[in-house]
Amino acid sequence: MATIDPEATDVAALNAALVAERDRLAQIVDVLPVGVVLMDLAGRVILENKVTRELFKRDEAPAPGLAGPLRGGLARADGSPYDLRDVPIARSLRGEEVRGELVRYTRADGRRYDLITNSAPLRDASGAITGAVAAYEDVTALSDAERERTAFFAMASHELKTPVTAVRGQIQLALRFFQRGSADMVSGALERADAQTTRMAALIDDLLDAARLDVGRFDVVFAPTDVAEVVAASIARLRPIAGDRVLRVDLPDEVVLVTADARRLAQVVDNLVVNALRHGGHGDVVVSVGTEGGRALVRVRDHGAGIVAEDRDRIFQRFYRSEPARATPGTGLGLYVSREIARLHGGDLSLESTGPTGTVFRFSLPLIATR
Repeated sequence: MATIDPEATDVAALNAALVAERDRLAQIVDVLPVGVVLMDLAGRVILENKVTRELFKRDEAPAPGLAGPLRGGLARADGSPYDLRDVPIARSLRGEEVRGELVRYTRADGRRYDLITNSAPLRDASGAITGAVAAYEDVTALSDAERERTAFFAMASHELKTPVTAVRGQIQLALRFFQRGSADMVSGALERADAQTTRMAALIDDLLDAARLDVGRFDVVFAPTDVAEVVAASIARLRPIAGDRVLRVDLPDEVVLVTADARRLAQVVDNLVVNALRHGGHGDVVVSVGTEGGRALVRVRDHGAGIVAEDRDRIFQRFYRSEPARATPGTGLGLYVSREIARLHGGDLSLESTGPTGTVFRFSLPLIATR
């Protein structure tokens, strides 16, 4: 009959308990909403959680730790690159505690993250360093929001200052002409001042609309609306500002009925047509209304040089203005607000096509169902 070694049994039980405790700890760490990395003294990763694996795209490969190559780039808040020996967890392996350091990580696929990082050394009972732990929180959205806020204030101060200065100058001119008894000159100066106040009011409306969208207070009053009627009214309203450009409109014979806020639909059409007049070269601007697959479709076509590839994915972002667009006044909010209006109506606004012969924007809305 075989004898059982009590000491071996105790060791096996202890090892099993340690493995179970380690697995339990790994499960707990895995569900944390922040990234966690545990390294040994040699800089090898001995534990990392799901957030870390997803961030560094390491589901299929073991973590290289400080000894292996980094697929991507690490930089400080000022943009200067890190050496792997100077990242927070590496410094903690040398005894340093790091609190709230911003690390900018650019993944190999080009995606960028801003990470608030904390790290500390791990010590045994004698105080000797045995490893280090780092935890980091993804604050990319907050960083982007801060950059957007900065861009917003810079843009707003510049765009609003220009018409305010112009209005003031024209009013001063009008006062001087009035003192000289030059009625015609007074009238001209006041007309120019009025044009600048109109521009300023449009800028303020764009800014307010963006703010209202952010806080969910964008007012939309729905009612049965004929899209063709809205488009016809917009074209009639905009023809006086088209100059020598031709605004052509192609409307169907039948009513194109949707449930919508006619004022907001006109805002979208006006924005698309004005953009085509400003940035669409010197040819005609063509606006067409039709139906397709249970949706009303409005297409606005210009005959300009098209939108360059690097701008196509960004033109609907808030405050974004392409290089050519910066030559004319604007907030970079028109397409953003217009697309949000379309989506509030259950539709969409997209760049349908662009190239050297022109650009087409496509605005769609669900038709009112008919029996």
